[in-house]
Amino acid sequence: MTGVQTCALPIYKLIVHVLNPIALDKETGEVVWKSESKNQWGTGIVTKIGDVDVIITASGDFLRASDGKVLAKDTSFMEYARPIIHDGIIYFIQHEGKAFRLPTEAGETVTPELLWQTKPKKDRYYASSVYHDGLIYAITRRGIFFSVIDAENGEVVYEKKLKLGKGEAYPSIALAGEHLFVSCDNGTTVVMEPGREPKEIFRNSLETFRSSPVFVGKRVYIRGMEHLYCIGK
Repeated sequence: MTGVQTCALPIYKLIVHVLNPIALDKETGEVVWKSESKNQWGTGIVTKIGDVDVIITASGDFLRASDGKVLAKDTSFMEYARPIIHDGIIYFIQHEGKAFRLPTEAGETVTPELLWQTKPKKDRYYASSVYHDGLIYAITRRGIFFSVIDAENGEVVYEKKLKLGKGEAYPSIALAGEHLFVSCDNGTTVVMEPGREPKEIFRNSLETFRSSPVFVGKRVYIRGMEHLYCIGK
């Protein structure tokens, strides 16, 4: 069983990745192209290499968005979470995570430059990580081990069990304003000040939820198992 992964590509198409990536015409829904990439739970990400729009899948395949051509394969592997991109570098953060510098131009193939590999706590990483001010924040599925990784060299500079109670970290880590929001599917969210030694400043409890929080202005929206929450200032 695989997860459905979608991402809206400006101007062109809607990309749907279940077994293999498929591009749909955004106006008609007709199939424009089909490509090949390993099916994973993790969602891909869209970026530009030079002036070419490229889809990078969770399994580390690089696909040209215009026609689905595979430009690179198997650069990394993320079974559940989503890679993140900052300043021309893509990070695949989990146990045995990797960072690659993206090429400046895209031809018929591309060769990302491996910068580093890292090994935060060994476990599944359901929640996607987040980048802020030179640091990457990640959390494991079970045990709720929270890690801070130096984005320059991959060093794990901080690791702590957050004691979120019984449950699993499904929601992705969110950054809003100057705070991190780290959630567990038992409904607990920890608000933290980011840094090499993050400081917890508040905890909130809701009903069970596995969705990622969405921030709009001064409000946060959370889809629980039974209710939709809007939390404001």
